[in-house]
Amino acid sequence: MKKIIKKVLGATGIVALVLGVAIGASAFGKKNKIHQVDTPMKVKAADQTWQYNGSSSDSPTDPSKYSLSSGQPCGTILETVCKLNAPASSTNPNQPDMTAPVDVDGDPNPSTVSQRISDALANISTHPEGNETVTNFGAFN
Repeated sequence: MKKIIKKVLGATGIVALVLGVAIGASAFGKKNKIHQVDTPMKVKAADQTWQYNGSSSDSPTDPSKYSLSSGQPCGTILETVCKLNAPASSTNPNQPDMTAPVDVDGDPNPSTVSQRISDALANISTHPEGNETVTNFGAFN
């Protein structure tokens, strides 16, 4: 009888050992999959609406000439930038980041906010609606 009990306990111990190894290996494999990174994510700062406060002698690509938009309408005269969408500068959050990348449909290389302002102004007569960066034109202050 003692031999049967020893064999049963021995067999149970071996089964428990095998199950423990299998469960541990399974958990180890899942842990590695959780930490696996396939591709890095790009984080883009949220765009804000900025109002241009410059005069005809100022450059619309000068970030110091902008303030956060108060919702004031732009008017109907198309002379310069009135409002634009851009993230805030990381060095001065009270100004737009003119070097922030802007994805343009159909172009594999991103432009910058400053480049898109220049593009919009160059095409003001043919595209008075602006572009994804310059949302409205208006008169100089």
